Parts: sequence; structure tokens; C-alpha cells
Amino acid sequence: MKVRIAFVLLTCLLLTGCWDQLVLDDLAFVFGMAIDIAPDREGFYLAITSLAFAEDAQRETVKTIVYTRSISQGIMNLQRQRERIVSMGKVRVIIFSTETAKSKVFLDVVNQLDQQRDMNPNAWVVISEEIDAREALYLRPPAEQKVAVYLDNLLTTGRNTGQIPKLTLSHFWAHRHTWGVNPIVPMVKKTENDSLMLSGLALIDGEGKMVGQLSDQEAITFLIITRDITRSRIFTEVDYAEQKNRWISMFVKGVDRKTHTKIENDKAVIDLNFRLKFDVINLDMDLEDVLDEKIFSGLETSLARDLQGNIQKVINTAQELKSDPFGLGQHVRAQNLQWSRNKDWGEEFSQSRINVQVEVEIHRIGTLLNPRF
Repeated sequence: MKVRIAFVLLTCLLLTGCWDQLVLDDLAFVFGMAIDIAPDREGFYLAITSLAFAEDAQRETVKTIVYTRSISQGIMNLQRQRERIVSMGKVRVIIFSTETAKSKVFLDVVNQLDQQRDMNPNAWVVISEEIDAREALYLRPPAEQKVAVYLDNLLTTGRNTGQIPKLTLSHFWAHRHTWGVNPIVPMVKKTENDSLMLSGLALIDGEGKMVGQLSDQEAITFLIITRDITRSRIFTEVDYAEQKNRWISMFVKGVDRKTHTKIENDKAVIDLNFRLKFDVINLDMDLEDVLDEKIFSGLETSLARDLQGNIQKVINTAQELKSDPFGLGQHVRAQNLQWSRNKDWGEEFSQSRINVQVEVEIHRIGTLLNPRF
């Protein structure tokens, strides 16, 4: 028995504790980060916001900014100005200016964030349009004074209402290291009341730089192409029943897509066949026309033609910029593995022939804006 007790005591002495433990009361949790490229084009400005703990603090958040050439160095520079240990585990949003997103600093920073042990991989990545990331981070929206919380809620709501795709650090890293797909990043811009609003999507090329953008309406078309659309509404004008430019708003009920690829003359050919299902929310149409089967069928045909053109336009834009955020390259590789070896998909994508066919089904109609019989 004495031997056993001695063995247990000796084992306890050999056990190690948490050598790098951090006490919560000693941490300054960062909720938002902003990255702006510096004039020297080598370094960048790193700005953060964190909660103020003092009871007599004049503001709810503390804002700190430093110049740095790496994230690790930036955190150390920030630490020199903070009485608590800076922690990135609660970061909700990381904002890049458009100028930064178009430079090599963008990818460098995203890669460096991957190396930070306490970095939150579920933080949103977003690009600010027209203003610096620091200015965006330091705004005070009327609805929520903490801009990082406001942006997190804005992006989450945008995702839940089918306006933007989900794009976190982990999504960016996954797309960046997957052949045949490029990341796409939500964009925001400043409003007249010093708030922020969704403004579209940024296209990222194979080098990890922003090369162009899609508008807010084109962003919804992007979601249709990727079948990532959730509770989205579409507003458009179509010609039907001998009437021109009639407004129609629809709720996206479902998107089916069949993708077939082949290689012709050493170039990829991609056939995309969409079957879109809609519920019409409101429609500028006479009740008599709605009850006419031929006119109703013609409306579906007009919508299909309109959406086909929108889809083709968005794909053509991406091809010109050599950025494939749709992941079409993954289908090409899966169906033509031998051909895809040692290929630069950005170059191949720009030269691919992509054929789009769209079929529309209207399941029901809600409100008629002009219900004459």
C-alpha cells in the first residue's frame, strides 16, 4: 500500500499544469479589426475595437491603431498601449479597405491570421467600399453603437435573407486552397447617417487579390448560380401579354442545377441547366391574363429568358477577371481529372465556353397590382 501511495504522489509531482493559462479578467477581447495598407505599400495600419472595462469610461469601446508589417508584430504594438492582454478569440468582423484588398497585403494578412492560435476562424471577412477600413470600424451606427456587433448582425441577417453568401476566415482559407474555386467577399459602404449597408461582393483572383465586384443585385444572381440562395427575393422587369417592362417580385422557392463538362480542343466546355421555382409576391398583371394559360406560360418563358441573361452576364464578368467564385472548376476537375493536372484554372476559366439554359416554374401568385378582369 505504501508503494502505491508513493507512486501516486510521485505521479502528481510529474504532472504539469496550464503553462500558458490566461485569466479572463486580464484579457482585452477584440471584437473588430480593420486593415488599411500604408503609404509605403509594405506595411499596414491595424486598428481594433474592444470593450472598455472601467466603470467611469467615457465610451463603451476602446479603439487602438498601430502601424505594422505583420499581424504578430501588430498585436505586440497594440499590447504596448493596453493594460490588458489583447485576445483575438472573440473577433466578429475583419474589415479590409478596397485598396488593401487589391494589394498583396490582403492575402498576407489572411494567411497570417491563420497562424494566430487564438484567432476566431468564424469571424466575418468584409471589404469596405469608398472609405478606409479604419473609418468603417470607427463609425457609430444609430442602431448599435458598437460597429463590430452591428456589422456582425448586418452580415448575418444578409446571409439569412439571401443577400450574401457566408464568408468567414475559415471559408476563405478553404476556398483559397481548393483547386477550381476562388473566394468571394461581402462588401459594405457608408450611408448618409454614418452607418453601413451591404453593397455587393468582391471577386478575388488566384493570387488572392480583389479584381472586381458584383453589385447587390448581381450578388443574388451569384447565389442562384451557386444554389446557395436562402429566402431571397428577386425584383425584375419583363415583357409579357403584349406589355412592356412590367415589374414582378418573386420569392425564390428552389434552385436545381445540372452541371456537365467536357474538353474540346483542349478547352473546357461547361453546360449549366437551371430549373428555378418561384412564388410570385406581387405582379403588375390583369386577373384575366393570369387565368389565360398561354399568357401565364409566356410569363414563365420571359422570366427564364431574363434570368438566363443575368446569369450569363455575371459569369462573363467573372471570366473576364479570371475569378471563379462559383466553383465550376471543381466540376471540371472531377469529370476531367487528367486534363486538369498542372492547369492554371484562372486562365482556363477565362477561356472556357459556358452555356446557360434556364427553365422557370411559377407555383403561385400572391398579389396582383392591377387586378382588373
